[in-house]
Formats: sequence, structure tokens, C-alpha cells
Amino acid sequence: MNFKPIILISIIMVSIACSKSEKENIFSKQSDRIEKYVNNYLTKNPDTRVAYNGGSIRMVITEGEGDELQKNGTASILYAGYNFSNGQIGASTMFATNDPDVAAAAKWKLSDSTIFVPAEISPADKTLIEGLRKGLEGAREGEECLIFFTGKYGFGKVVGTISANAAQAWNIKVQKVNN
Repeated sequence: MNFKPIILISIIMVSIACSKSEKENIFSKQSDRIEKYVNNYLTKNPDTRVAYNGGSIRMVITEGEGDELQKNGTASILYAGYNFSNGQIGASTMFATNDPDVAAAAKWKLSDSTIFVPAEISPADKTLIEGLRKGLEGAREGEECLIFFTGKYGFGKVVGTISANAAQAWNIKVQKVNN
């Protein structure tokens, strides 16, 4: 009997299991960092509302008004995305924004000002990363919030300056909601 194929398959299976276990460990640490950040914020701002939805945490900084964004609705938003793997939000961890005030505060020098327009998004859009889709559900017009999620719900691969499976934080300013 030839054991080489069985040994090879066993090695591959162990490698996959270790890789999956390592990812889950990373996601667990990211989740702990997110919870720590949220709890520290809540200690200083106890009236802040926090919504949990399928792996996303939305911390409402400014309450909005009107209807909540439904799964099949759309919202017009200004955003700033941050790599949250180190547990911090700031100019040095920001990787994307369409908010001119945030870009100016971060001292981003951009020659193309056409990016500074609200983005039209929908939680039903499967091309939008899962953490944002789930985190935006329930947001209201006029709301400003921070949405956090682990790499499990973000980009699974390297995207620009964002490392694979990085935890993310998004500052969202909801301009309009249409359901």
C-alpha cells in the first residue's frame, strides 16, 4: 500500500486547520480590542447608544432622525475608513475618506476634489464589505456613528494599504436615507 498520498493529504489538512485556528485567534484578539475601545468610550460617554448586528458594532455619536435604514434601502454617506488592527483611530490609520473635513484634518493633499461627494450605498449590495452592510442597517438620517468589525467581516485579502483580515473602524455621517 502506498502511504505517500495519505501522508500528503494529512499534512495539507493539518496546515489548513492551523491556518483557520490562527485566523480565529486573530479575530478574537481584534474583537477584544474593539470591545475595549467601545467600553472605554462608553465610560466617558455613558449615554452613547451601541447597536450590535451580525459581527458589527455601531456606536452612535450623534443621533439621527426619521426612518432607520432598512436592508433594501439606500443611504447617502460621508465616510472615513481606518485600519483598526492596532486599536486606534487617527490620521495615521486612515485609508479612505470622502469627507473633505476629515481629509483636511488629516492633512491629506489630494488633487482630485471630485471624490468629496457623498457615497450612495445599500446594505443589500453584496459588493459592500459585510461589516459595513450589517453595521449600517438601522442608521438614521443625520446620524454620525463609528462602525467596528473584525477582519472576519472585512476584506479577506490585501486591498491597497489594508492588510488581509484587518479589523476596521468607519466613521459614518449619514446624509440621507431612502427605504
